[in-house]
Amino acid sequence: MEFSDFQCPACLAAKPAVDAVVAKYPNDLLFVYRHFPLDKHPQSVPAALAAESAKQQGKFWEMYDALFASQATLSEETIVHLAGELDLRMEAFNKDRASAAIATIVEKDRTDALSFGVNSTPTFFLNGLKLTLYSFEDLGGAVANAIQKTK
Repeated sequence: MEFSDFQCPACLAAKPAVDAVVAKYPNDLLFVYRHFPLDKHPQSVPAALAAESAKQQGKFWEMYDALFASQATLSEETIVHLAGELDLRMEAFNKDRASAAIATIVEKDRTDALSFGVNSTPTFFLNGLKLTLYSFEDLGGAVANAIQKTK
């Protein structure tokens, strides 16, 4: 499980390591992305709302990739453009982004993160334990070790 922020440069830097681990262990690993929008990133909450709204149309991971790819230019216009590129039903997407239900999902992730002691992004948990990584490449080793122990 990763607590992350779509506008966080460190989260973007970690993404290739995350993608590699997820691709390497498709049958042994369940990767869960949780939102921890940082106050210093003004587009992090809108991006999280957009991702959760895309999820309502079965396109969370596509929006996840698109938001990180567009991190340098995140804005309302960028989010709307990405939704269009993903061929989302725009009326439903915009309604969901403004809904209390979607805001509650993002806020619950943030509240849970704080209760788990998360204070920065990205923060990773593996089998319920908070990981201390010295580099993002260490993520692969931690996952490999955990999988080896279960076999």
